[in-house]
Amino acid sequence: MNAVFINGWGIPQDRARALLEGLGLFESVAIVQPVRQWKELAAGLSSKADVLIGYSTGAFLLLDNLEFARSFERRVLLAPFLDFKAEAGLGGKTRAVQLKYLLEWLARDPLGACLLYTSDAADE
Repeated sequence: MNAVFINGWGIPQDRARALLEGLGLFESVAIVQPVRQWKELAAGLSSKADVLIGYSTGAFLLLDNLEFARSFERRVLLAPFLDFKAEAGLGGKTRAVQLKYLLEWLARDPLGACLLYTSDAADE
């Protein structure tokens, strides 16, 4: 069985590949990062895939693109969420005040907000 895996933000591509290949369920796994052109990347792999898997942000993207998801014979959504905000009770873990702060920071200094996030994430 061949799979297309629409990744989330929390797992690096090489780690996702290692986890999925380690399961021994798939002959091949194509990892698609949740980037702007994710749908085009995944569509190019659809003819070779038996299953479409969306993880976290990837599941969210598929929920928002049901017609595309239906183009695959089998679909699996792992850890889907419908709203970022924890207060919505729809799977998100981010408090609304944190999201508001980040959006204001991104509007004011996009590069600074992203660079700080990247350097913090690299320390973990």
